[in-house]
Amino acid sequence: MSYDTLGIRIGAANNQAATITAALITAGIVHDVDEAIVTHSNLADAFYQSAESQQNAVVAAQPQAAPVQGPPNPAYNAADALKQELGATPVVTKMVEVITTKNGGQFGPLPAWFVAEAAAKGVEKVFDNRGAIEAGTMSKRAPWFKSPKDAGDVPFWPPKNGG
Repeated sequence: MSYDTLGIRIGAANNQAATITAALITAGIVHDVDEAIVTHSNLADAFYQSAESQQNAVVAAQPQAAPVQGPPNPAYNAADALKQELGATPVVTKMVEVITTKNGGQFGPLPAWFVAEAAAKGVEKVFDNRGAIEAGTMSKRAPWFKSPKDAGDVPFWPPKNGG
């Protein structure tokens, strides 16, 4: 319960108790200040308890959201879960390192087609020629990526569908 809700509930209970206590004093049922304070306190507490039990009944009647389930244990592994749920076999690929040269380094994010093709060919290092091709300092027919000579000199062009 928020502090605002609690304050409203206490205020309402206090106002109801004050109204009834004043009526009891006016009617001559409550005779002195001590008795009025005790009466007021008891009435306020009763009104507050009644309001709280009504609120609890409303909350209990409302549908409750299912608790959020986390991983089954601290050793939870997403790859194992996918394998179990979907029958999938995770494929681990090495990261492709873009070699920085005087002409620049990586020109934007690496396309998914390239990462998959590089992994399939076992290429781990490449030159990113896209910036030079766009700047016009390299032929538009040049491969977008190319591994260094000591790594097989493997070229990578974008797929014909636009990559």
